[in-house]
Order: sequence, then structure tokens, then C-alpha cells
Amino acid sequence: YYIMFKTIIKPSQWLCALSQNKTLCTSTSISDFIEKLRGPDMPDPTISNPYKREEEKCILCANSIILDYKNVRLLSQFVSPYTGRIYPIHITGLCSKQYDLLVAEIKKSRLTGLMPFLLKTPAYLEDPWLFDPNRPKKAHPY
Repeated sequence: YYIMFKTIIKPSQWLCALSQNKTLCTSTSISDFIEKLRGPDMPDPTISNPYKREEEKCILCANSIILDYKNVRLLSQFVSPYTGRIYPIHITGLCSKQYDLLVAEIKKSRLTGLMPFLLKTPAYLEDPWLFDPNRPKKAHPY
């Protein structure tokens, strides 16, 4: 509480007490006072941010693709054709949940003998790319 002009003022009435007329006012006049301060050119607080970017989803989540160790053609998209190594998460642009699932499915596919360890299957070399390994989706983590 604040004492002004020998009267006790509640915090909800401070704006009115500090305004030009120095009189106590009700909550409706407080909202009117705030509306006058905002003016006609101020943005409406009820409208969401028009500059907010849309949430980017990974390619698997956006298309509702379920990974399976038997789908070697899809899994080979995330493996280097030269070394057989799995591309890192910042190059593939996958979310961490899908990336962990991808690594597990590739390992399972390799252990069952469906996918080679060192090279990409030559039949899949001409497949279109899901991403460009030379242009990472995210910045390098190091």
C-alpha cells in the first residue's frame, strides 16, 4: 500500500493516483486509462506475433514416415555412399528422436544382413537425395 495525499491507496489504484487528475478511480477507469496510453497506433495484444516462424519439422515427422529395418532403400539415404557411415544429425536435419530411431534401425538392418557395413548398396546410388550432405541443415555442433 502507498500513502498519497493522506489516503491509503491499493496497488490496483496506483495508475489512477499517478495520472493527471490525482483522484482515485475504479478498475474500469484503469482499463480506460491504459487504453488511452496505448493509442490507436499501438498493436493489438490479442493478435499473435505475425513475424513468428513456423515450427520446422524434420522430413520424417512432417511426412509421418515410420522407420523400419527392412526398408533398406530409405535407410540407405542417411548413409554415406563412400564410407558407409551414418550422416550426423546436423546434416540430415532430423529431430533427435527420429535420429536415434534411425541409428537403431540401421544397426539392426546391418546385423540382420540386409544392409552393408562399409558401402552403400550400388542399386541405391541413383536414388534422389532427401537432403544435401554438402549443405547441412543446421550449424556444425563444434
